[in-house]
Parts: sequence; structure tokens; C-alpha cells
Amino acid sequence: MQICGIIAEFNPFHRGHARLVETIHRLLPEALIVGVMSGPFCQRGDAAILDKWARAEAATAAGVNVLFELHSTWSTASLQTFAYGAVETLKATGLVTHLAFGSECGQVEELETLADQLRQPSDQFTHLLKTALADGAPFALAQQGALEKVTGVSPLKDRPNDRLALSYLRYAPSHWQALAVQRDTQHDGQASGRAIRSALSQGQSVNDLLTPAALAQVEKAGKQGWTWPDLGDFYGALQLRLTNMSAGEVVGLLACTEGIAIRLKRAAHSADSFEAWLDTALDRHLFESTLRRAALQILSPVKPLQAVPYLRLLAADDLGRRLLKAMKGRARVPIIGNCGRDVKKLPAQAQAAFADDLRRQETSRLLQKAAPYRQALRDFHTPPVMI
Repeated sequence: MQICGIIAEFNPFHRGHARLVETIHRLLPEALIVGVMSGPFCQRGDAAILDKWARAEAATAAGVNVLFELHSTWSTASLQTFAYGAVETLKATGLVTHLAFGSECGQVEELETLADQLRQPSDQFTHLLKTALADGAPFALAQQGALEKVTGVSPLKDRPNDRLALSYLRYAPSHWQALAVQRDTQHDGQASGRAIRSALSQGQSVNDLLTPAALAQVEKAGKQGWTWPDLGDFYGALQLRLTNMSAGEVVGLLACTEGIAIRLKRAAHSADSFEAWLDTALDRHLFESTLRRAALQILSPVKPLQAVPYLRLLAADDLGRRLLKAMKGRARVPIIGNCGRDVKKLPAQAQAAFADDLRRQETSRLLQKAAPYRQALRDFHTPPVMI
């Protein structure tokens, strides 16, 4: 049985995602697709523009057979940690044989060469990385520069999909077969997910960039009163937290240096808005996405995870339901479909991990005003989407 794993945020599900799914089905016609998707918050620290059930439904309608939620500890972490958690989640199904991803270069061999340097760093790579870090470069840029110099690849700065892909390959088991689907702007449109989100936030048409199911979800959400989620709405709470936390407590929560903790606290004293706080705290060691993730962790803390605690089912189609039956005998961890029934059967450590996920969902609902989206404990009231 061929089972192809994919990892995404589907924020929102657009034509590029649809072509990835179509390509998998074309190249691996017998394969079923298992996806891992971020929940209410995404890797950059922002709230997703639609809730996880709407995004999961759009993905399943496009051909993803089973979709699981990536735990919040990993979905709102650095790129490397995000990739690690997502790959571990796919591994926990016990069935994945292939891994597919979008790519600017479309060359698995090139990406594997880069991933090899992360798995088993050469002396040259290690030296270049340490030198760049000593010169004050942020870790991500230092690592990126060292990879380019050691392997001679073209610059990775404008290749976000490739940067993600090599991180996936770093953690993927050696027996998985990788499939790099080259991005096709002529087919997928020029707009990235970020550009689509920007267009939606400004009320611009994205009809040609989304799949029909995703567009229907956007329109449905608008009619039901879904509002654009903005972490800045919690800035007063963020100020309060940073004012009342010591620098040491911030260090413990964020695993950052004392200097960064002091910088975040000082910015909260002087900045009168979330955007101003970001601008004030920003420096060459801190990306905006790092600050957004830090703000979210301060507002709604989640604990680190060493292993996948469970598989949280978000959606499945008919073939996916059959796959779930096979997975029950192979999965390394419990599968949660009905939260009210299944969570209480989890061991204590997994229940604590679920509580973190639940708090993040509850945090996201407080960014909404319409009753359907402010309902408390939706995780217990909203079943997986079955198509």
C-alpha cells in the first residue's frame, strides 16, 4: 500500500495546494494521501484566516484522504521544529511510504544534498555556521549561508518551499520516497499564500487563486460573521503579561536570552500598539515571525513535546475512513476522533498535551465576535469533517 504524506497550513487551501494533490494522484495513482495541517495558529505566529475545520474540509474536497492536526507546540515553532513535529506526526501513523512537497527547484537530489548537511554536518559546514553565528547572524540565516557555500546551490533566500522541504527531508525516515513537485506559477498563479491572505484582508477578489471548495468556505465564513483574526487585539493582555513577568520568567517561557527578554519587556512599556511593539522589539537577531510566536507563547503558553502524544483527526473522505481502520492497528499513538470520548482514555501526559491544544483553540475563538465562532470548547462540539 502506498501512503503519501503531505505537510501544510492550507491558510487558505489554494490552487498550488490542489496541484500538489493532483500531481501525487497522477504519479502515484494507487496512493492515498495523509495530510498534517496546522490548527488555529500557524508557523509565523498568526491566527489562521479560517478555522481548522473549514480548511480541512477544503483540503479533503480536493483529494486529501485523511487530515490530522499538527500539535500547537510544533505548528507555531521555528521552521526546523515545525518540520520535525510534522514529520513525526506522519511517522506516528505507521503507514506512510512517500513524502511529497512543493519546491522551487523540483530536484529531490539537490534537496537531499542540503538535508545531508543538516543530518551529518561536514567540518566545513560546522566551521562556516559557527563563524557566522559568532559574527552575530541569526541562526536561520547563518545556517542558510553555510549550506549555500558548502553545496554551491543557488541562494535559498527566495526559495521558501525548498527551505521547508530540506527540513522535512532532514527528519524523514530513509525508507520514505520523496516527491518534489515544482511550483508552476503559470498554473498556480503568481500569488503565494501570504499574498492571497493580504488580498483577502483588503477585500480583493481571489476567485482565480482558490479552489471552489476553499472559496465557498471563505464566502460562508463571511456570511456567518467571521472576522479577520488579529493577534494585535490581545496587545493589552500582552502588555499586562510582560509587565508582570520577570525577565527570568520570560527566559524560561521562551527559552531565549536575558537580553531578548529585557528587550521584549521594554518594548511593552513604550509601544502603544502591537505593531509598534513589533517594530520596537525588532533587531537583526529577531525576525518579525519570531516576535509573533513569542507573543503567542506569552499569551497562551504551550509546553515542549518530545514525542507525538496522539493523532487528532480533522477530516477524511470515504477512502480515508478505510485507511483509518487500517491505521488503528498500525498507528504508534491513539487516534482522537471524538474528543469527549477519546481524550479521557489518553494517558496523563497526552491529556496535558491536549489541554495545550485546547487552550490555543480557545484563544483563537476570542479573536472572533460572531456567535458561531465564539462558541466555547468547539473541539468537543465539532466532529471531524467526513466527506
